Amino acid sequence: KDTVLVADFINNTGDEVFDVALKHALSVQLAQSPFLNLFMDEKVKETLRFMGRKPDEKLTREVAREIGQRQGLKAVIVGRIDRIESNYSISLQAVNSVTGDTFGDTFTEAKGKEQVLQALGRASTEFRKKLGESLSSIEKFNKPIQDATTSSLDALKAYSLGREQSTRKGNPTEALALYKHAVELDPNFALAYVGVATLYANKGDAELATENAEKAFHLIDRISEPERFSVWFTYHFLVKADVEKAIETLKTARQTYPHNPHTVNNLAVCYGSIGQFEAALNSTQEALNLDPRNISAQVNSAELQLRFSRFKEAKD
Repeated sequence: KDTVLVADFINNTGDEVFDVALKHALSVQLAQSPFLNLFMDEKVKETLRFMGRKPDEKLTREVAREIGQRQGLKAVIVGRIDRIESNYSISLQAVNSVTGDTFGDTFTEAKGKEQVLQALGRASTEFRKKLGESLSSIEKFNKPIQDATTSSLDALKAYSLGREQSTRKGNPTEALALYKHAVELDPNFALAYVGVATLYANKGDAELATENAEKAFHLIDRISEPERFSVWFTYHFLVKADVEKAIETLKTARQTYPHNPHTVNNLAVCYGSIGQFEAALNSTQEALNLDPRNISAQVNSAELQLRFSRFKEAKD
């Protein structure tokens, strides 16, 4: 149940398409494991600010290790890609945040650029074994990268840049444009539709949010297990207004991935929407136990405390 941080890929190929795409693809693969808790982008941004660095600074091995030390993370995951003529070599290793010692070293090769994502998928599976995850767990939660994301490196690059604009740089307008470009490059890129739907929902455009959430739902077989729960919740809650089904989905997600604060915070939203305010408050507290600085959970908790006339707690 350890928390790890995925650093930016070391790209020695000279091809910028790999700069952000491979890191995101690796994160999607590792996030499928119920036994690994990935340090979230929002927390990375916050920690960099405390360190006196820019919130969108590149996560080199050294910067990532410093974040790991400050946050008490078990390890930093470092990936590297090199080019040898027309072939590519990919390596993954875990670095102890405190000592700098490495473990779980994994190496694989790709015969050509079009095989890089598949090679990274093989490497991440082997890497999970070396980190101690059971074979049965890996077999159950191991959708191939090209199915969980996209087979198009250019679409993955656009989506990954959109994620950076949304979570690290706080620029939803640019993020939306990049997500839209990703689905232009690959109309079957389900995760990109999720991104589009989420940003439209945040803007209050229910019609476009619903349209893109439906597209994501119809491509649900092309999403990894953690993201699938997110799509199910969005579809049932936003599109179908079926709160009970949304709650059922979130409860299953909480059992499978118990360290995700967004799941229980979404549960609070569902409970609040049907007037179960005590259950909603308990869920926000659970989210804050997992992530004490989760702004959304703090806001939800304050609003719920006001409903119970607990003014001091709401003010705190």
